[in-house]
Amino acid sequence: MTFNRRRAFFAGSALLASFIALRVYLHNFPGANLDVGAYNIHHLFTGVLLVTVGGFPLVLFHGQSRVLDLSALLFGAGLGMALDEWVY
Repeated sequence: MTFNRRRAFFAGSALLASFIALRVYLHNFPGANLDVGAYNIHHLFTGVLLVTVGGFPLVLFHGQSRVLDLSALLFGAGLGMALDEWVY
């Protein structure tokens, strides 16, 4: 098994960026909600969805491709969104 520094950088950067962006946004607008019709879409659920969508290609495939780089970005961003809820 090899360590992919590029993909780790993408996932880590996306995690930090989404976590910091959410903290700053929710600090400035504490009552902000994403409502679709009568449903409130929470960033925890959106984050878990992104972790799932981004994680499966990373687990199933190997090699160098833009799709896997995008998957790492989605995984990191989703993890940052989910961690924001768990940590806060």
